[in-house]
Amino acid sequence: SDWRAGRFPRLALSSPSASQSGGSPSATGFKGTLSVPDLKLDDERRLFYVALTRARKMAYISYALQSYDERERTPSQFIAEIKPEFKKAGSVELYEQIFDQQKDFLYRPKTSKGFSIFEKEYLQSLFRKRGLSATAVNNFLSCPWRYFYSNLLRIPRAKSRHQIYGSAIHAGLKDFFDEVNRGEASKETLFAGFKNLLEKESLSENDLKTFLAKGESSLKKYFDYYNGNWRSKTQNEFRVNNVFLNDKIKLTGSLDKIEYLDFDSVNVVDYKTGKVVSRNELEGKTKDATGDYKRQLVFYKLLLGSLSAVKLNMVSGELDFIEPDKKGIFHKEKFLIDTSEVDELKHTILTIADNIMNFKFENERCGDRDCEYCQLRFKVI
Repeated sequence: SDWRAGRFPRLALSSPSASQSGGSPSATGFKGTLSVPDLKLDDERRLFYVALTRARKMAYISYALQSYDERERTPSQFIAEIKPEFKKAGSVELYEQIFDQQKDFLYRPKTSKGFSIFEKEYLQSLFRKRGLSATAVNNFLSCPWRYFYSNLLRIPRAKSRHQIYGSAIHAGLKDFFDEVNRGEASKETLFAGFKNLLEKESLSENDLKTFLAKGESSLKKYFDYYNGNWRSKTQNEFRVNNVFLNDKIKLTGSLDKIEYLDFDSVNVVDYKTGKVVSRNELEGKTKDATGDYKRQLVFYKLLLGSLSAVKLNMVSGELDFIEPDKKGIFHKEKFLIDTSEVDELKHTILTIADNIMNFKFENERCGDRDCEYCQLRFKVI
């Protein structure tokens, strides 16, 4: 949940020269441009932006003028990048007085508050509320702690540049196929929806320019490649929130596109903005493949088959790659999902749910020595 007022202390730099880099798009309330791409700095800027947007009313930002060894500290460049109309400098004297009066309280030994995020009852309650999505299932199979922090606790984190790009592509496709349903499809709509969302995101001007050019090229080629072969009856961004497996396990999902083939038979399409992947890799048949993409389609069949309000017979699932391959050819991979695959996934979900409800993965590691989620579990907490 968001706070009415957020506090962000110690936003200072140890090196004054580090504050000379650029800024972010004006849509976020920041100013400046990045003259040289600095991905680490840009990621930190987006994280700072995410932190600020947690506060509903206002955010308090503070920093020290000197370090412990009395060297001068410079405010984080992100503070300077905020437009003047969005910030107001204030005196810290009152806060210093309050701090002096509360030193004994603030520096008292830390005691247990009687609550832990690892308490089984809390996790069970959270799991019943969240349920499982296709992404959550794949994340758990990859690393239980990845699921724990990303899907169960949902720790806020800045979207990566490529996640932002992918979301914008999806927005353009939704607007476009909504228009196809009305018989008004145009190349301009396809790009406009993408552009509108991308310009609202927290991107450096260099990234914005790069992604606009990349998206325009890919989407216009996509339009030309498939023009005249659009299905005219679809549902786009179809959300399912309250279906249950065995009346116990909540399942949720957001389907990019449902194509109606006849009265109740449908083909479910999932867009992919990454590089084209071979069919064997999609099915998890190559050496390092996980089978996540195919499992996602099987999950959608389970999801639609569990709906009570409407009956949709998903006869196939399709992965639609929005970027062409090196030869300029676009690819779609369609899979017929049979009952045995759905039954196998049901068993997997029941096993995952049992692991979560009984916190059986409490002391497990995923096997990746560099896994950030395992490190967060076993080294930080």
